[in-house]
Amino acid sequence: MLRKDIQALRTIAVLLVVVFHLWPNRVPGGFVGVDVFFVISGFLITSHILKDVEKNRFNAFWFWSRRIRRLLPASFTVLAATLVLILIFVPFNNWPQWTSEIQAATFYFQNWVLAANSVDYLALANSPSPVQHFWSLSVEEQFYVAWPLLVIVATLLTATKRISMRLQWIFISIALATAASFAYGIYLTFNEPAIAYFSTPVRAWEFGAGSLLAFVPALKKNRTKLAAAVIGLSLIFVAGFLFDSQVAFPGFAALAPVIGTALVIVANLQSGLLFRIGAFWPTQWVGKHSYSIYLWHWPLIVLLPFVIGAELGTAQKLIAIAATFLLSWLTTKFIEQPLMSGGRWPSLGPVPIFAAALVISTVIAVASGAAGSFAKTEIDNGLKEAAVISQNKPGCFGAAARAPKEDPCTNPEITDIFPGFDAAPSDRAIDPKICGEMNRADSVPNVCKLGATSADVRIALIGDSHAGHYLGAITDLANLQQWQLDFYWKPGCPFSDAVRVQDKTLTKACAEFVKAAEALIIAGNYDAVITSQVSGVKWVNSGSLNQRESAIDGLVTLWSRLESAGVQVIAIKDNPAPRADFINCYQNGGSIRGCSVARSSAFAFDAQVEAVRRLNSANVTLIDFDNVFCEPNFCPPIIGNVIVYRGDSHLTNTFAKTLAPYILPALNAAVIR
Repeated sequence: MLRKDIQALRTIAVLLVVVFHLWPNRVPGGFVGVDVFFVISGFLITSHILKDVEKNRFNAFWFWSRRIRRLLPASFTVLAATLVLILIFVPFNNWPQWTSEIQAATFYFQNWVLAANSVDYLALANSPSPVQHFWSLSVEEQFYVAWPLLVIVATLLTATKRISMRLQWIFISIALATAASFAYGIYLTFNEPAIAYFSTPVRAWEFGAGSLLAFVPALKKNRTKLAAAVIGLSLIFVAGFLFDSQVAFPGFAALAPVIGTALVIVANLQSGLLFRIGAFWPTQWVGKHSYSIYLWHWPLIVLLPFVIGAELGTAQKLIAIAATFLLSWLTTKFIEQPLMSGGRWPSLGPVPIFAAALVISTVIAVASGAAGSFAKTEIDNGLKEAAVISQNKPGCFGAAARAPKEDPCTNPEITDIFPGFDAAPSDRAIDPKICGEMNRADSVPNVCKLGATSADVRIALIGDSHAGHYLGAITDLANLQQWQLDFYWKPGCPFSDAVRVQDKTLTKACAEFVKAAEALIIAGNYDAVITSQVSGVKWVNSGSLNQRESAIDGLVTLWSRLESAGVQVIAIKDNPAPRADFINCYQNGGSIRGCSVARSSAFAFDAQVEAVRRLNSANVTLIDFDNVFCEPNFCPPIIGNVIVYRGDSHLTNTFAKTLAPYILPALNAAVIR
């Protein structure tokens, strides 16, 4: 029998997620709607399995085939439609990542792709794909695969055929798995929160909590039922409205939505005002269509700006909601319901259902892969064109157009923009094939030797990614001047004694990296060390010092030690941050001025500036490119026919290399000393 209270829970869950994605500041903890879904799924699926076990007719293959028939047709429809919309409306630069994620979503391992990207620095700048929300569906499908296997193992452990003993073993197995998952979730959330959020083993206890409810009888007394439901709903809404991205989640915090959902389920309200609100037809309609609403809402939110050529305002967001509801109704009526058991389509056994799912998923995956490969080729061609013109650049190319001159500096001989908007996000200075990769937990410096190795003059570049994006420019200088360049790089780790607010793993790795790199630099007899770091981040307070003073002090103390060891320090002031949507803005007809950011708001606090001032030493200098990046009142995203940014605050390699002539004087001065 359909439980209206559970449909109402589904309504709450999906609306929390949708509103969170559209107005994150209004419902900052709306992501807990996913946890509500997990508990509901655990309860319902385990209830169905137990009924089959009690009747001695449980068959895992039939169970899986029913799940495929229930869930995959709608998800395949959304994935196929999303792919078509990407091919029609989205620029090439997003295709490789997004089509790759469609492949992951098709085979339901999207959560592991996002978990891997959370520790891969080069993937962190990727824009959210229209199928990113499939991470939770992937976790759920993995649960559907694993849970019957757990039931089978528990049944095999039972020597007797007595149903009661089998149920006891199943209960014990679920309880142990739930406890183990919860404990692991606490550990991983504390140590690797980004991975923990997407991890199936971490999330399994939420399904387990719902599963254990299948063994618990519903409450009987109306007063107790009402109290449980009110407390449960309160926990869900408190989490939804008070949690935010600063809460360590899932971890202990996930207990709020999980316990809240469990209380509502065990209450099993069937009367009263609260029940009537939940049973009201709009509430039940949303609950009935919640799966399709969840599937459709995020692709529409991500893709609609590409379709209309503008960011979503309030009116456009309301249109997105209306379109979501319409498509959800159509999907439920014409795809989900006809294919369910008892629908218009004939009942099929597991084998043809598995075969159909494999064929359709393969078609979507192959089509996505082909589109991604085509886009990758186009992007590579754009990078090659940028490399060619960079070798024979006109006089006003890139930063040269902003160098101090009496007359405006333009490039009438070229009309294109380089490296092209499709290629810009991939225009990185750091090539992992040359310099290797460092993951978050790595702490031993991987020194990449470039330029003229074994030369008399030796320089080093060290810092986080905002130091790394100058690697191409400084490598060009090292090759030109016949210097040896050693590159020390650790993603997310500024070369400082100060500690950035990070998770435990990265904080520990950064501290060890900085200490080891400092020792290598002091022992390396370098003529100069170049560094830079991202600005506007949070720092851990050092003793009685506030964040800013801690950031400054961390640089002053480290640079003082380098200076005492005879090392020249050259700091490059951090670049401004562009408009987040400048690529879409320009591609949709905006002007360079119109797609710029105001200079007054472009720069964040940069501790390097004050650290250089306080040291007041000829051996510690600052390179300031503010007037290269910015006009008096605004900072453009395109300078001298070159795209400045990769789409986030990182510089394109093409533009950074045009800064080389303006870095050279500071390096020459350090080398001469």
